[in-house]
Amino acid sequence: MTEYTLTMERLKYLVPALVALLVAAGCGNTGAGMEKDTEQNMRATGEAVENAGEKIQEAGEDVSEAADGAMDAAKLTPMIKSAIVANPMLNDGNNEINVDTTDEAVYLKGHVSSEENKKTAEELTQKILTENKANHKIMNELEVRANH
Repeated sequence: MTEYTLTMERLKYLVPALVALLVAAGCGNTGAGMEKDTEQNMRATGEAVENAGEKIQEAGEDVSEAADGAMDAAKLTPMIKSAIVANPMLNDGNNEINVDTTDEAVYLKGHVSSEENKKTAEELTQKILTENKANHKIMNELEVRANH
C-alpha cells in the first residue's frame, strides 16, 4: 500500500470518529442547553401562573364590587318606593313618582302636586340612602303640576 492509501484508510476511520466526538460534544451542550432552557421555561411558567392568579383575583374583586353595587340598586329601589307609598302626602292620585336606581344615582321622575311633595320625596330618598350607607346621588327630576 502506498502512503496515500494508508492516509485514506486512516481518514476513513478518523472522520467517523471525529463526527461521533462532535456529536457527543454537541449532545452534551444540547443537554446542558435543554436543562437551562427548561429552567428558564419553568421560571417563566411560574411567573405567568402567578400573574394569572393575580389577574383572576383582581377580576374577582371587580365582579364582587359590581355585584354589590347591583344588589344595592336592586335593594334601594323597592325601599324608596315603599317609603313613598307609606307617606300619605305622597301617596295621592295627583302624584306619580317613579324611582330608578343605578349604581351611582337614584332618579326621581314623574310629577307631584307641589314643591313640598317634591322636597318630601327627596328627603325620604335621602333618609333611605343614609340608613343603608349608600353613596348615591339623588337626581330629583320630579315636575310640579298644579292640581286641576
